[in-house]
Amino acid sequence: EKLFIKRKQVISMLSDIDDFEKPNIAYEQYKSSADLTADLFGLIHENNDVQGKVVADFCAGTGMYAAASQIYQAKEIYAFEIEENALKVLNENIESLGLEVNVKKIDLTKEEEVCPFFNKFDTVIMNPP
Repeated sequence: EKLFIKRKQVISMLSDIDDFEKPNIAYEQYKSSADLTADLFGLIHENNDVQGKVVADFCAGTGMYAAASQIYQAKEIYAFEIEENALKVLNENIESLGLEVNVKKIDLTKEEEVCPFFNKFDTVIMNPP
């Protein structure tokens, strides 16, 4: 059965995501807003691309999209990040919110690091630098 969740509820749940203390400008680090993420995932959910799917969050940053994927009942969630500070914030958010996310430190520009994941995901979400 398709999940129904109010936008206001999604925003409330996502508002607990911590931001970067010291954003790395070279990686254009910033936290996606909870209301923008709620709107984006509302559209993605309408297209049946999250609930019950294997979802990847590329350039995961704080984990905002990974958290939204869990709210919308993804079957399995992967969060890919390369930058150390972002990985720290991402892991802290996952732990503090009790999320079930597979975090992978990976350089998405290196084919040898990405190849093991080919054809693994139903949906890929990305907010690239």
